Amino acid sequence: MTTYHEVVNGRTGEVIASRGRMADNFKTRTVGLLGDARLDEDEALIIKPCWSIHTFFMRFPIDVLFLDKQGKLKKVINKMPAWRMAASWGAHDTIEMAPGALEGFDLQVGDTIEIRKAA
Repeated sequence: MTTYHEVVNGRTGEVIASRGRMADNFKTRTVGLLGDARLDEDEALIIKPCWSIHTFFMRFPIDVLFLDKQGKLKKVINKMPAWRMAASWGAHDTIEMAPGALEGFDLQVGDTIEIRKAA
């Protein structure tokens, strides 16, 4: 059974993703989203620890959040295409989401992004 997590903007209270999956061991971090055909807008992959990513062999673009150790938002990437690399100096965790999933959210660098177990 998969345990889901909510990704919440602490400043606004907005739930950015309601079905976050944790990738926090060697296997889950290595596999990431490879093999997935798509993500729903309420889904996310939370990669811990992770300060850089790539989209080699991906089948779809992704939205990306880079967070520091305290959960502060360092960098946002919208619709990162396949065959790219991205990093954020000082980031500790990365959240990958469906392309366009971040549209409409009031996200600002420095916001605290909270990761909570979903009810």
